[in-house]
Amino acid sequence: MAEAPSDLPHAMRRMEADLPFQHRSWQVERLSWAMLLVLVAAGLLGIFGGSGPLVAATALTPDEAIRLRYERVQRLLLRTTLLVELPRARPDGQLELRLGPEMLEGWEIHGTMPSAVVSRSGSDGVTLVFETAPAGAGTTIRLMVEPRRVGVRRLSVAAGDGPPSRPAVLIWP
Repeated sequence: MAEAPSDLPHAMRRMEADLPFQHRSWQVERLSWAMLLVLVAAGLLGIFGGSGPLVAATALTPDEAIRLRYERVQRLLLRTTLLVELPRARPDGQLELRLGPEMLEGWEIHGTMPSAVVSRSGSDGVTLVFETAPAGAGTTIRLMVEPRRVGVRRLSVAAGDGPPSRPAVLIWP
């Protein structure tokens, strides 16, 4: 290893003496700054829950009977609202909303707005019956839910006997 010139300050002479180590430490420092920027950007986009452009999502049932608005990223034990929109109401003015068993395992339901007229429980989940506007007008139902488990979970919402919408949701602790 070559000696550093003697007219350099003591700290510079020490750095010059172990230049390969100094280069490695600079690389680690640059990598750390890049990782920090990625984490800040992810937080601003909503990856960790809360708000952000990546949080809000919309899903349709295969028969397009229901549009479900939900948050892709949720926090454990933090209440959130699911909006169930019905672009077209049924002629009889009633709507059956079926919540599948996988949804009931992952979320606790704290309430609905408007309130359900009838609630039935079975092996295929819970069926809630709502009075809606007459045919032709759309209806929005709010489900207030609270995630119970961490991980990737699936919502399961269907209109009556129709096919369910099953979007995935990431739940952080």
